[in-house]
Amino acid sequence: MRRFTEKENPIPSSSPAFSTPHHPIRGGLDSPIPSILPIELPIAILRPVAFRVLTKKHGLTITSSALQKLTTFIGRNCGSKWREGLAEAVLNFVAQHCKDTGRVIIDAPDDQEYLGTIFKELSGRMKGGRITHELRIDGPNPARGLAKPGDTAGNLSDIRSHIKVVGAREQPRLLYNFKTKHFDKINTRASLLPSTASKTQLFRNRYNIIHQRLLRTESFQVPTANRAPTLHRSSSSMITAQQTHRLTPIANLLGRSGSPHLLLGLLTISPTGTLALSDLTGSISLDLTHAQMAEPDATWFIPGMIVLVDGIYEDEDLTTGSVLGGGGGIGGTVGGKFIGTMVGTPIAEKRHITLGTVGEGEGGDITTGGGFGWVDFLGVGSERERGQSMRELESRIFSPPPPPPLFDSQSQPETQPAAAAAPVPNRGHIAILGDLNLDNPHTVTALAKVLSVYSLLPLESLPMTFILLGNFISQPSLALSATGPVEYKEYFDILAATLSNFPVLLSNCTFVFVPGDHDAWNSSFSAGAAGPLPYDPVPSIFTTRVHKAFVTANSEAKKDAGANAPPRVDGEAIWTSNPARLCLFGPTHEMVLFRDDISSRFRRHAIRTASAPVPEDPELDIDAETQEDPSIHAARKLTQTLLDQGHLSPFRLTDRPVLWDYAGALQLYPLPSALVVCDAEANAFVEKYEGCCVMNPGRLTGGGKRNMASWVEYDIKERTARVREVGY
Repeated sequence: MRRFTEKENPIPSSSPAFSTPHHPIRGGLDSPIPSILPIELPIAILRPVAFRVLTKKHGLTITSSALQKLTTFIGRNCGSKWREGLAEAVLNFVAQHCKDTGRVIIDAPDDQEYLGTIFKELSGRMKGGRITHELRIDGPNPARGLAKPGDTAGNLSDIRSHIKVVGAREQPRLLYNFKTKHFDKINTRASLLPSTASKTQLFRNRYNIIHQRLLRTESFQVPTANRAPTLHRSSSSMITAQQTHRLTPIANLLGRSGSPHLLLGLLTISPTGTLALSDLTGSISLDLTHAQMAEPDATWFIPGMIVLVDGIYEDEDLTTGSVLGGGGGIGGTVGGKFIGTMVGTPIAEKRHITLGTVGEGEGGDITTGGGFGWVDFLGVGSERERGQSMRELESRIFSPPPPPPLFDSQSQPETQPAAAAAPVPNRGHIAILGDLNLDNPHTVTALAKVLSVYSLLPLESLPMTFILLGNFISQPSLALSATGPVEYKEYFDILAATLSNFPVLLSNCTFVFVPGDHDAWNSSFSAGAAGPLPYDPVPSIFTTRVHKAFVTANSEAKKDAGANAPPRVDGEAIWTSNPARLCLFGPTHEMVLFRDDISSRFRRHAIRTASAPVPEDPELDIDAETQEDPSIHAARKLTQTLLDQGHLSPFRLTDRPVLWDYAGALQLYPLPSALVVCDAEANAFVEKYEGCCVMNPGRLTGGGKRNMASWVEYDIKERTARVREVGY
């Protein structure tokens, strides 16, 4: 058993990957978002205030057990400022709620469900410890762009009125501040040609996010009993005593030759062509010749990833060939090399832990705690501000209405006989189709077949959204090829003609289009190669016919419904960026949409490490059916790599370019509810990891089966998905 005693050294140096002296970058930042510091409030201190408000002012009686629950709630949600009238406001709210329901005595054992209802309603209204106005969930609410002007209570019951697609350029630019341990909003205008400070800020922000995420896991906190150190992961939600790890900054390796250390850094290629590891304090040459993976063949390891390396430091005087391998301490490079024995990736953090929501209670209640619950990551409202109210709205839409009570001859309600409840139709499904090459006649035929499958469903069971991902053409468009701007527009005219054959879907569903590498305008200068992310939407000059098809379908639907028909939500076509985010019910559901052939790029740049020895037993006969399918293993490997890195493109900028000022659009922190990675070179799959549903629709056609169309259907309510197929 070993322990590290050194402390972290936050002082930066001239590390090649992170630069200096911009640490931290403060220009153009907002002041930190005010938050509440929860406290443990003794019941004896709150008792006089509760007696004055509840008993003397409102004439109510409260038991000690109920007062204890109120004290805990006030301490957690009002914090140290509870004396500034915040506690009295909460008590007045509880008292008014009790008087409205005719209650005189508040008793926790008897009113457990009743108090939970009050606390849940208060959590949705409170902001910064104060009770704000009530968010209406039974009427129009145009805030945050979730409802449109003119929406009424009737059409707000349509789930599509709560959809918001956030493009890469619309997403708020946030920077993690390691001093305040919070996110600051960058107000400076983003540029395609920013200063070099934006490049170093890109890696610095990514490192800081993973570093703070890693230090909050159980394995890096001092437990009551220590175990033998190991890099093998444990669940991010496990509440058991784990072994303690201590990270060593690279600059602190000097003078400690021969000692074991655990490093967290960016895996890079040095100017001499050897592997190196960099953090905020420096870089060091890395030797992974004898290193083994913490989880054998579970993730990819490529330059550009942030990894954990356990090993031994050797000083430059003890190493051979130090003239080329080491830098002699010049330019932020520590002399010598680090010999890795174990290499792994930092474990992903579940979404509810990041946002500070403490799971689901016995009755499905969700309570909020610390974390980043007050941070508005996508411009749709924070978890603490709107999460509870949006979940109540979601429950109203998805839950069936209660049955009407039965009355006997004396007008007393009777209990209805138990009967098998019929399944309630809902529109909480999303159809995801990938790699729609419109220049391929088989793809157009398959698309028409898939749409015909859904057009036969009743109106109440139609998918709320269709997501169509590129490439919308098999060859790069506008790149000195046979496909010029005229031909490119004609292919979208073919798409418009195909969609026009299904007016019911166009007038009752939302279609989202995500471009690929071969689409305009990226392909005009990259010739189909991987251009800098993110991509802009397909220009509107090519999609006018598609837009016209939706306008025609909506006008015909209104004409058929008549002038006295209730208001409805029109179908629409949304052309967004790559990647993009689809938000539903504010911060409650987040789906990331990304189109990239990422599996082949991982294979090209992967680093090989020593494999763990497997004992051979000639008498052991493994049945072929028990072996894991290679396609399933590849899907799980891709899923774990992306979510552990918390980034859609964990590559070097030379391998996968990224626009520096828009790099925040590629972050996967907090983990989304669902992640769509459309990789045409991999088979369609659905995997779930750390609460995130990862899907790859693959190719619509040509996925290995002749005349078969495949796509993925996602269920919002259950947060699960399945791969569907149909012949054409």
